[in-house]
Amino acid sequence: MQILATVVAALLSCALVLGSTTPTRKRYAPPVSPNTPAGLTARAPEPLPLTNGKRLALGLPLLPPKRRSANAPRVLTSPVPPPPVRRCNIRMMGRYNGQYYGFIPQLNVNNFYGGNPQFSQRDSLEVSFPISSIAPSGMTFTTTRGGSANFPALGANRVVEGDMGPGRGAYGFLVGTVHRIGPSPPSNGANSANNVHPWETAIWGFNPTTQEIKAQWMNTAGMSGSVPLYFVLHPGSFSLFTTGDPGASLQYGVNGVEVTLICAEPL
Repeated sequence: MQILATVVAALLSCALVLGSTTPTRKRYAPPVSPNTPAGLTARAPEPLPLTNGKRLALGLPLLPPKRRSANAPRVLTSPVPPPPVRRCNIRMMGRYNGQYYGFIPQLNVNNFYGGNPQFSQRDSLEVSFPISSIAPSGMTFTTTRGGSANFPALGANRVVEGDMGPGRGAYGFLVGTVHRIGPSPPSNGANSANNVHPWETAIWGFNPTTQEIKAQWMNTAGMSGSVPLYFVLHPGSFSLFTTGDPGASLQYGVNGVEVTLICAEPL
């Protein structure tokens, strides 16, 4: 009987101990991203900085401007390709008889374009002009082979005083000049032949259908005084003259064969 009482007392004592134990709570651990390095715990994202618009609305000072790093990559722009050009060797054909008289030669010892015609196309004068500039008049030709380094445009001068045109005997030669944009009255200044006679640069016109090259001289009256130029090839010296009236220029010894200028694609 005493043994039974001892067992009951022990059981009661255990029940009291168990009943008085307070259960422990598990602490919550936020989920850890699989991208979080080992040993680090995830935390809330940093707040984004306020924009200047929101800072103005809150009466706060503006953010300082961001300075570009000197090492920041620069945007490279592609170079603009040069405009396409047309290149020509200038063939001389009889205006009335259709006969072939060779090509305009390269700059001669007297520093103008004339003298003996060049029958070898490869060794003749070569000129070029932008395709976008093709027009009946007012074009500038650049000498790209056989020209003057100091006067790279192909122009014409006038060696007799007075305007050119019908009934006027003034004439000239083809010479090297400096570039001019658009037609203008004669300029006094340096050219490949001399520094005395007036000259013009933007005298040319081109017909892409017939390949014919024409020229127009602007007299002192401006555009209203523009007249077509004719080309006369002297049969003895083979000098190439420019004139506004081949008949009127006979008084100065400008006689010969009138020729038409044709653009021939360089070989």
